[in-house]
Amino acid sequence: MTTVERWVEVHRLAVAGREPAIARRLEQVLAPKWLLTSRFTDAANLARLTLTLGPDASAFYDPGWAESATGDLRQALSIQRENSNLDVVLASGGRLSEAVKLQRRAVALAEQVSRPDLDRLRALLAQIEQAARAQAEEAPS
Repeated sequence: MTTVERWVEVHRLAVAGREPAIARRLEQVLAPKWLLTSRFTDAANLARLTLTLGPDASAFYDPGWAESATGDLRQALSIQRENSNLDVVLASGGRLSEAVKLQRRAVALAEQVSRPDLDRLRALLAQIEQAARAQAEEAPS
């Protein structure tokens, strides 16, 4: 059994045992590597399993990336729409860099499929980016 196979098995056990910290960490390691090596279905499935344990920014992002990479932009946008409030939740919790990343992805997907509320998405992105800049300026040097 390879290291990756072991990690996948540990992830499966973490999901079955309701251990979100372990499952999320493994998803954060495996899914990006799989996305970069065109294992889109594997990455999306791993993220979806992780999401059964509750919301997670990385796990929300990966299925959308996988669907858009395979050319299914409508499905990618549907995934993004399902998670459209996560960036607001992250921003209100002070996790602005994650919120900016998710909102940029939503805008990019909306541009590709001519989504009608694109202007609203862009405005929200601008607000989150402004809050992130203000937070960075307030941080002690």
